[in-house]
Amino acid sequence: MSGGMNELFRSGPQQFLSSHPLNTQPDPSLVAVQPGVLRLNLVAEGSCGAMALTTVKKAPEAMSIASHAFNAYYLPWQARAKPSVQLGLEADYFFTAAITGCRLIISGGGLPAVTHVDGGFFNDQQMNALCNTRANGTNTTAMRYWDNGAFYATIVMGVRNGSTWKFYAQSYNPDSRPPLDTQEI
Repeated sequence: MSGGMNELFRSGPQQFLSSHPLNTQPDPSLVAVQPGVLRLNLVAEGSCGAMALTTVKKAPEAMSIASHAFNAYYLPWQARAKPSVQLGLEADYFFTAAITGCRLIISGGGLPAVTHVDGGFFNDQQMNALCNTRANGTNTTAMRYWDNGAFYATIVMGVRNGSTWKFYAQSYNPDSRPPLDTQEI
């Protein structure tokens, strides 16, 4: 396969997530990034089938290595904050940093805004004021939220189809890879 893991991912993102644990924070440049569109590349991480999401630098030598990289919206975690990104038509994919006790708010219709709320900063009462409806995979117009519950960590990935976004959660425990079943949220 000429495009490697990037091509495999793009050919079936939900299926890819159910067989490859995804690490969205191995690249130090993703830690300080602002929410928005980045050029990303999937690379193997270790020997257990895990994939690391890395940014593609503008240097010519990096571009040739990641010639099949793709654009995606990325929503980082920020301490004591709730960073947000408005999804649009600039990319076909969306990724969050790992959700470990935080919550994700999805608001709007086909092109929603997504917010990563620091669970360590906002108490339950404040969270409930921010989030009024639990996500159910079919509600595409109201504000809804999702949290990773009892799992160690969750990565949320979105896929755009036309002008509509669908979201999938991959929950895992890094000590017991592979990921749990990928679910639509």
